[in-house]
Amino acid sequence: MENPEQDDVSFLQKDSLCDPLYCLLPSIKPRVPQHQVFEAMVTHVDEKAVVWVVPIEDLDSLDNIAAGCLECREQETEVSPGLLCVGGLGRKLIRVRILKDLEDGSFLSMNVDSGEMIKCPKENLYKISSRLLHIPPFAVPVKLYGVQKFKKSLRIEDFMLNESISGPELGLVTVAVIEESVHTLPLPANIYFASNEDKYGGNLAFRMLKMGM
Repeated sequence: MENPEQDDVSFLQKDSLCDPLYCLLPSIKPRVPQHQVFEAMVTHVDEKAVVWVVPIEDLDSLDNIAAGCLECREQETEVSPGLLCVGGLGRKLIRVRILKDLEDGSFLSMNVDSGEMIKCPKENLYKISSRLLHIPPFAVPVKLYGVQKFKKSLRIEDFMLNESISGPELGLVTVAVIEESVHTLPLPANIYFASNEDKYGGNLAFRMLKMGM
């Protein structure tokens, strides 16, 4: 099946192909929650300190996406930056956006439902079904309000050295967007998590500051 969004690749800037925030084409951006405050699950924190979250109402749909990816078994032969397809990650199949040709037979890609960057060999890329192609990405990028990263780039391993701040270990968080009706990405927001039996007892930005990031 031909990907109808392939003509939109010109939207990408040549020097920003590796930046996932510039690889969210207008027609396939994640749905921005309508509420200024919403619950979500943290799925990834990238090297730019952008926090990727999946709104709670979309969590159940991730299983449907996983099941749909298992049905996509036709090899993708026309691979280029901007393409949305299905990629193999171990035994898992996930929706990925191709970001860059690494010239070694693999491609730098982004899991559009978690925000994670992965390296996919060409033989592990499959044509995406029409149904999956028209479901917006579930991972929403969030920029923590009022702080900036201390290190040039952050590694997910840095977070694991002290306390885990991503994935199921953190549990559900509350995302509070700074202003109403914000639709630009990443969303400027505060992220609160449960701490000491208080649902909003922890502030993710403060924890990162405490960890020297």
